[in-house]
Amino acid sequence: MSYQDELCKQANVNICELSKTRKIFLWIGGGGIFLILFMLLRPYVSPQFLHPYILDNKGVIYALCIYLLASICWVKRGIFRRRNLLRMSILLCSILLSFAFLELTVRKLSPTPMFLPLLPTIPNVREVRGKIPLRGISSYSRHSTNEWGLRGDPIPLNWAQTFTILTIGGSTTHCLYLDDKKTWPHLLQEHLKTERKSLWVGNAGFDGHSTRGHLTVMDAIVKKVRPSALIFLVGINDLALSLDEKAKSGYYDNMRVTPQKWEHPWDRLRTFHLARQWKQVIFDEVAVGGVFHSNGNHTVATPEEFTPLPEDLRQMLPSLEKFKTNIGTLIKNGRELGCQILFMTQPMLFDDSERWENIVGQTFFIRQGGLKISAATYWRMLSLFNQSLVKCCAELDIPCYDLSNSIPHDEEYFYDPVHFTEAGATLVAKCTAEQVLRHFRF
Repeated sequence: MSYQDELCKQANVNICELSKTRKIFLWIGGGGIFLILFMLLRPYVSPQFLHPYILDNKGVIYALCIYLLASICWVKRGIFRRRNLLRMSILLCSILLSFAFLELTVRKLSPTPMFLPLLPTIPNVREVRGKIPLRGISSYSRHSTNEWGLRGDPIPLNWAQTFTILTIGGSTTHCLYLDDKKTWPHLLQEHLKTERKSLWVGNAGFDGHSTRGHLTVMDAIVKKVRPSALIFLVGINDLALSLDEKAKSGYYDNMRVTPQKWEHPWDRLRTFHLARQWKQVIFDEVAVGGVFHSNGNHTVATPEEFTPLPEDLRQMLPSLEKFKTNIGTLIKNGRELGCQILFMTQPMLFDDSERWENIVGQTFFIRQGGLKISAATYWRMLSLFNQSLVKCCAELDIPCYDLSNSIPHDEEYFYDPVHFTEAGATLVAKCTAEQVLRHFRF
């Protein structure tokens, strides 16, 4: 009698005598019963630390994996003899030691983010971008980060005695393709240093971030470093939450823009960060390198080709109310931390003129699906967010600079509908410096 037959006899189980087809049906039926019990009992018997796994929509996948593993272990239980357990222990230890060596090597070559791992704050990055095909931007630019993973000068050693400013926003604050010395936050620092030498401006702009993402930045960065002042440039990505088809399905939430109250244990591993990035490249087709911005291309259309819209454009902007709420929360959090605050409205190449009425409003980062609107309508929609921002700040007695009406709607200042050229960043820095000197107490 074989060892497996002996085990079956000892367990008083006749599974081994069943045909292959019946074994498969038995396995599937057991899986179905397991899933039913899992769905019914998981809210009541799951430990607190497992809630992010078990109660999540992916919990069913995790449960099926556990059932599959348990089934294999039961069928192949003969391998759990002492000799085999010793071999598996040696193999497991070898894998863990190899992974630990890999993790240490990766951390040495690419340090772990200083703050919330979901934020791309990789310290001491040094990149040189070449052949940038964007209007109004030098062909080559340097992109680097300091020891906190933010664009900007090194962190001041005498932080408490330095007037520190964080600029918070999306890609129009980050200025991805502009050289380190040509971004508007850096130029702002140069302007302000004529008034106060001990001053530092850090760039906490992250591509794709709406006010939802800014709440994450407040919680993960601002609360820890407590700068003297905050400058927000907001609006365009909150508009995207209303127009983008992917945003409506949760795309932006999954791309770091929803405040995260719980940190995934895997996020502490640098190898996991790189694996997630490869997953984005291979499966999600997310561009993580190269130049994925482009110059704005203007397509002419007749009025009949545009999507019919309601007279009140607010009906097209479901994210507008949440935008107002988030602004209030940002102001409240900033005040609690003792920060001086300045908000700025988002400028745009388009405006409400005949020039843009028959031009199709297109941006590479807002995937509109079947929606086709004019460039002038784009501006009217963004203006609703800008007007709401001005009103919210006025009600809460916070300075708000209407930057959108200070930057000319001219291609000299924008290489696409919203991103600044070098001339645009220079003008933004000059205008912002005037407002900082007017409203902030140094």
